Amino acid sequence: MTAVLNLIIPILAAVAACAGIYFLVRAFSNRSAETRASYNVARLHAHHDRQVDLIRSVFSFIVALILLGVYGFTPRPLIPVPTATPTLEPTTAVPPTSTTAPTQAVATLPAIEPTVTTAPTSTPTTASTAVPATESPTDTPAVTPRTVTVNSGVGVWLRAEPNTTSEQLEWLLDGTILTVLPETATGENLAWQQVQTAGGLVGWVAVPFIAYSDQ
Repeated sequence: MTAVLNLIIPILAAVAACAGIYFLVRAFSNRSAETRASYNVARLHAHHDRQVDLIRSVFSFIVALILLGVYGFTPRPLIPVPTATPTLEPTTAVPPTSTTAPTQAVATLPAIEPTVTTAPTSTPTTASTAVPATESPTDTPAVTPRTVTVNSGVGVWLRAEPNTTSEQLEWLLDGTILTVLPETATGENLAWQQVQTAGGLVGWVAVPFIAYSDQ
């Protein structure tokens, strides 16, 4: 629908501008006819026609300016940048945080065991049970959700499917922060990212119109 409006509105504005020029030329021609008229009735008729043509010309120019203003505020998709396809980075950035935590927990246990062997009768049982209970909760890292920010100047549509013809769920203003979901797709030569709004609405946005928080 937006693409059809972007095509029809400039054509209507051009037609209105041409009509304004046409009526303006007719007004000047009626003025010369008014000066050449020899009777008062003919002069009054030519003067009336010239005023009507001037009013029509001004009205046509105003309509053309209004249509151009509407065309300027109509959202239009930008040309996608071929190099902006970072789709594999979210899967490679998360695993290192989970692999380092077990290595630290395993490395601390052998360091405590030699100190416990000096009293083999009672201390080994208390040390082996006490160390995992105090160390394991502190090694669990807090995972923060990955986010993106709308970065298109005027905003972008949140769509139900990864294409420009699917249902428009919500108009996202420039600077809106969204939560990144795992799903990605490619449609109509555009990379699409599945996101979730602060209100819980799930949809798709084109990757060229967003900026990832970790980039």
